[in-house]
Amino acid sequence: SCSDDSSGSGGGTGGESALGGAGGAADAFPGCTKGELESDFVEDTPLVGPGVDQETGALAPGNYFIATTYLAMEPGVLDHVLDLSGPVISTMMSTEGFVAVSTTRSESCLTLRTLTVWQSEEAMFELVASPAHSTAMSEMSELSRGSSNTLSWEGTAADASWEVALEKLAAEVGGDL
Repeated sequence: SCSDDSSGSGGGTGGESALGGAGGAADAFPGCTKGELESDFVEDTPLVGPGVDQETGALAPGNYFIATTYLAMEPGVLDHVLDLSGPVISTMMSTEGFVAVSTTRSESCLTLRTLTVWQSEEAMFELVASPAHSTAMSEMSELSRGSSNTLSWEGTAADASWEVALEKLAAEVGGDL
């Protein structure tokens, strides 16, 4: 539910934090990495939105701007993250150019993931510039344990999947939030 990607073509923040974030909490989650689906993956929401067929759940064919976020949370902050996410999701749903969203979480790895689909990069940045998103992002350094990433890419409906998002996250190198 957050996107701080400023590159627009596959960049963003990436990599695994060498320090493990605030207090080294990442060390408590061995085997939990951004590029691998957690063993207790729970798809909170399959793709939903104005670009998804209500009967089949399929995204309409086309070219899109796609983004994914991976948030490795500090222990005990899930409720606060969800409180911050509510207004972001509400804003996203009403943003012109929004196509679809899917969310997932893992209790064993204390992670949240989003996959969003947009008509354009500009549409996505309408959300990024919103007050709800700015408020949420202002607290991420306290909520993240140091392995949090946002990536974006252009692709077709077939590229708007968790499999593609995981491949892109696994390949990304650099600093984390």
